[in-house]
Amino acid sequence: MPAPRGWRDGLGLLYEHARQDGALKLVLDYAMGVLAAERPPAPSALAAERALWEWVRHTATGLDSGYRHTLAQRRTELLGRAQVAHQKTKFSGTGRDTAVLEPVRPLLTAYPEPSVLLVVLRRGWEPGHCDWSVSVGGGPDQEPARLYEGERAPLDALADHVAAPLAEAFRHCDEPGRPATLYAALPHLHLSLPVDDWRLAPDALPLGAERPVLVRCSDRDQLPDEAPAWEAYEDPDAERRDRWRRLRPRPAHAEVLDCDDGVRRPVPDTAALRGLGPQTVPVLCRPGDPRSVDGPAALGRVLRAGFGVVLWRRRPDGVCGEFHRGVKTAVDDGEGALALPGVLHRLREQVYAGLTEAYWAHGMTLLYDDPHRPLPGTGDLLEAP
Repeated sequence: MPAPRGWRDGLGLLYEHARQDGALKLVLDYAMGVLAAERPPAPSALAAERALWEWVRHTATGLDSGYRHTLAQRRTELLGRAQVAHQKTKFSGTGRDTAVLEPVRPLLTAYPEPSVLLVVLRRGWEPGHCDWSVSVGGGPDQEPARLYEGERAPLDALADHVAAPLAEAFRHCDEPGRPATLYAALPHLHLSLPVDDWRLAPDALPLGAERPVLVRCSDRDQLPDEAPAWEAYEDPDAERRDRWRRLRPRPAHAEVLDCDDGVRRPVPDTAALRGLGPQTVPVLCRPGDPRSVDGPAALGRVLRAGFGVVLWRRRPDGVCGEFHRGVKTAVDDGEGALALPGVLHRLREQVYAGLTEAYWAHGMTLLYDDPHRPLPGTGDLLEAP
């Protein structure tokens, strides 16, 4: 029979074959067609192929043995073609499809420099207010130079208070074709402050579309305390440094901690989180969901376990499946944690440009907290103002 030319033809075929197992076989044949479609051999794509084949195999259990045998033969043929394609790619000289990778994952071969640092500290005795400072530069084991600071700024109007200092700091640090990275060191209860959505002028682009915007934690000493089952390190900073060192040179793996196919679940305790592999990048799908059993403690628990690279979204009302698939593709198919700042910056550019395929990344935040880059005042005897 000729293939259907539109949705009406396809719907007609389903009605014609609705009796017995005809419609189900059409759906399974379509799924096998999806498995046969050409795509880059990325880890997330291969995992999706395995999951789809398992669904096809399970769904076809009640059908006749001849049809199931045909499905198995088609699967064997697909695996054989995939093996040949893999060998061709392996010995082609490049070993990668740059036409697919480059638009999505601009690689960063070194730590993004130059940089601007915004530090925000809560005033515990004045809820809703904060102290802030803007610094430039800084590197491994070297404090950045402070340019501006302020006190008693309302948190909900912080963008207005720091707009001019940030603009001046960027004027000092930006290079042609290479805007400075903004690190926003925020209190753990306000790590989802939408700094990447701030605009320094009414006609300016959002900061996240203009430059990489990354988050750090400014009050790790005030993270929620728990009683873990075991202490791997006497010094929590040593645990952070060790996990950071082991994560960066390796391909990363995204692990969604608080959501399972759209169903909320509590984030594991600190001891369980410490047992995750060194290549793990924790992902939180619902940290801002008021129905979450964890509340704001979930993200603090992840930080207390020593993670310096964490992804989450500020929009708990979004579609979970799209977010999970997008994060897995961005992290698992990438070049490790070192490339994630560039990956997120490109996604934000696409979101603000109105590209539908990037909409899943709207409101996504990346904590990128290098333990070797101290915040101003770290280690002072008295740090409180």
